[in-house]
Amino acid sequence: MAIEKGIASYEQLEYVGQDGDTITPRVDAQEVRRIQDIFRPYYAAHCAIQTGEYTGISQLLRQLRANGIQTAVVSNKPDPAVQKLTADYFQDLFDLSLGEQPQIRRKPAPDMVLKALKDLGLTPEQAVYIGDSEIDIQTAKNAGLDCISVTWGFRSKTFLKAHGARFLVDTPEEIARFF
Repeated sequence: MAIEKGIASYEQLEYVGQDGDTITPRVDAQEVRRIQDIFRPYYAAHCAIQTGEYTGISQLLRQLRANGIQTAVVSNKPDPAVQKLTADYFQDLFDLSLGEQPQIRRKPAPDMVLKALKDLGLTPEQAVYIGDSEIDIQTAKNAGLDCISVTWGFRSKTFLKAHGARFLVDTPEEIARFF
């Protein structure tokens, strides 16, 4: 669909992780809804295609949990996909997994993160947000959390710094040093 709109594959990467209503400025709201109506059922059935764990993440999660640190995933992906992916790739490594739900505003609004914290019995001062995008940096700020930005996602270190990243890590092992 993006190619039909003249959007190059490298440009499509800019929108990975964005709010689902933001595909590109070249696509109007009505077309976004049409695309979402096609994409969501497809993604629900195929969310694990070309998806996998970044090297070292399971080991990091096990180490954090062994140290008594609660872990959660908060994603703008539809909640059924988040539940499937965390069960398939990270079974029993997250205390909470939360995806898009109609009654909760999506990231970068703080609502999903604040719900996760409440469900875990934590305050923003007791948590840190780890993410790989400018949306994650803004979400953490909006929720009152410090943010560790990782450089192995779809955004470069330079891009993350330009969008306010204060703590940058290149490997999962570096995250463990914060705890």
